[in-house]
Amino acid sequence: MVNEYEVMKSLKALNPSSSLENFDGKTFQYQVDIMRKTTVMISMHGAQMTNLVFMYPGSTVVEIVSPQFYYFFYPELSRMANMRHILFQNTTIVEFVPDEVRKKWWNPNVNYKIRVNVSCLIRTLSRLNM
Repeated sequence: MVNEYEVMKSLKALNPSSSLENFDGKTFQYQVDIMRKTTVMISMHGAQMTNLVFMYPGSTVVEIVSPQFYYFFYPELSRMANMRHILFQNTTIVEFVPDEVRKKWWNPNVNYKIRVNVSCLIRTLSRLNM
């Protein structure tokens, strides 16, 4: 996501207690503790979303996806954990990557840099009463 700063700034305006978490190098217990306090997780599609299993039932997961790629794993995991899942697809690809480069990726449609439509995301989140 190339406009992460803009997204975070808008989230803070909507809900001052919003925070950006990076679990690189963090202990497992730290990650569990953070997710236990999380009622709304907003994340790009990816392995980090598996942390939703540490959230409480009734929480909300907002999955941001590329316009070129989507896989149904996280809505199903959210459903099994008794959570609301919102698929956010209002994104655009920032730069085209040639086929000869993409064919080396594990999936040729996954690793695009995307821009999130922030105003649309905020409208979506406003309906959640964050």
